[in-house]
Amino acid sequence: VGACRRVRHALPSAWDSRSLSGAALRCLVPGMDTRTDVCPRPAPPPAILVRQASTEAALSSASDDVDLADFTVVKSGHFWPQKIRFSTSQISPMACGTVLLFAKDLYIIEMGADVQMMGVIGVVLSIWGPCCYPVAGYVLERNLLGAWFPWDAWGRRAPWFLTHSLVLAVATAAVYMPPILDSTFLCLWFLACGVVLCWVLAVLFTCFEAARTEMYPTKEERSEVEAVVRITSAVGVALGIMPQLFVAAAGATFAIRTTVSLLYIGMALLSLVSLRIFRLARQEHDSAKVDSFASEVLSVAKIPACRHVMVYGLVEAVFMTVILQGAVYYLTLVDGLSGTRRSIFLAAAVVVVALALLIALPLWTQFFRVRRPNVNTNLVCGTACLLGVPLGPLSLLLGRALPPGCGFLLYVFVLQVAMVGQSFWKCLALGWVVDEDCHASHGRRREAVFVGVLSFVGAIGRAMAVGLVINGLGAVGLQFEFCDQVCDGLRVPCKELCERRNIEGQPEAVKVYIQVLYYGVMPVCQALVAILAIAFPIRGERLDAIYRNQAQIFKPTSLDLPKPANEQKGLNGVRDQTPPVAQQAPSERKSLP
Repeated sequence: VGACRRVRHALPSAWDSRSLSGAALRCLVPGMDTRTDVCPRPAPPPAILVRQASTEAALSSASDDVDLADFTVVKSGHFWPQKIRFSTSQISPMACGTVLLFAKDLYIIEMGADVQMMGVIGVVLSIWGPCCYPVAGYVLERNLLGAWFPWDAWGRRAPWFLTHSLVLAVATAAVYMPPILDSTFLCLWFLACGVVLCWVLAVLFTCFEAARTEMYPTKEERSEVEAVVRITSAVGVALGIMPQLFVAAAGATFAIRTTVSLLYIGMALLSLVSLRIFRLARQEHDSAKVDSFASEVLSVAKIPACRHVMVYGLVEAVFMTVILQGAVYYLTLVDGLSGTRRSIFLAAAVVVVALALLIALPLWTQFFRVRRPNVNTNLVCGTACLLGVPLGPLSLLLGRALPPGCGFLLYVFVLQVAMVGQSFWKCLALGWVVDEDCHASHGRRREAVFVGVLSFVGAIGRAMAVGLVINGLGAVGLQFEFCDQVCDGLRVPCKELCERRNIEGQPEAVKVYIQVLYYGVMPVCQALVAILAIAFPIRGERLDAIYRNQAQIFKPTSLDLPKPANEQKGLNGVRDQTPPVAQQAPSERKSLP
């Protein structure tokens, strides 16, 4: 009863007795029996505040410092179908993004592009791609398409997602349809398509991350979306690779290239099913508070928590890219695999990653989708990652007693299980940094700027990792013969002997360098990732403050419901609005007559 009275005095004016249930309602309204007395139910308000746990359980353990905000969280009002639909937005960019990775090799092998020019173009695109992200984030916040797509109906993200999805379809289809098969022209054609694709992909990925942070106010809902995104992203990569494998196997004839281009048009337009959800990203904002590009980037970089996430993103990008980039070299130079056997183990590694994801994903999803005020999420994620630091090298050492390649598969499984939680944590940490920035200045929302800056840092980390692997191997003496060219027109044993010479003829330093990467550099990077997660400053009372502020400023949106009459629209969508009245969760309404 004492706890009930303390809560009653702490209630905001926007709350009334209808927002509580069961024993708490009987304490707050003395003499009222919820089983017989009628409690009139108001019309559904524009915002939805739901209980994280039953009120009876929360009040039974309440202390003298009871705060109602500790027992409530604001929600978007989206259910799983809407979240799944929103997550499909990653299928198209992930599928079409594989073209940038594999088309260059097919241009050289199947279409006869100039090798030296394609190497230079690869360097140009590797520089241009990362630079697109911060610029894309800035232009998204400037609302440059508002004249053609009104904010009230389209929000800030949907216009960019729609227009760039259409451009993505054209650019991806054009990659495999060059008008001339001249070696020099092919290089220039790929450069033009690559420049467009880098920009379009940067906009689409930034749209998604910014819209997720804007539409879903808490880690609980953001983590649910992340769980689905892990699956839709894998589907997109698989869809994008299959047509290119078809080109590699059947040849780059005009008929095959036309078929592949038509397939990519369909893939690029597939994610438009999520457009309606993007239109719900309409939180109040004032675009006039977005300053020049340089000042916005510097302002974001000066935020300590943002710098923390930037360092984390850099180390994680190096860590993951070295593992992916070095997989072929480890299986070839350390385990001694080549040809078909190596391809089988690479395919098996993909299956192992999917298996580990299916095992760990439900566990992490359930952990994150529930509000746990007394649990340090940073500590849990970092500890899980830290446990995998010694297990990775240990699995490679144990693999020496197994057939060649099996130890690497064990390593991949252990690593994936340890790192699944980190993909959730990175998404949530970004969301918390953005939330604090929005709370610091009313009407200022720059989610896309944060996403662009962090994506740029991640791209730099990936470029560093590629240089660490490729340039490092070159420095220690790695040399490979192009066996397809050496054995052109000769019998199959020639290619097998050539690949065997490539493995056995390398200096011992090459094998040692690969082992140093996997036994030394990778554990250090993984330990740094874990420590950065544990040391992240947003936790405890600081995180509770984010929840309280989100409950005050977040306004769920809908395309079906009219705007409340008491809302007055201001400049660039900023509204003056009274605090929303709480609505009960369905489970709590059952306790009322």
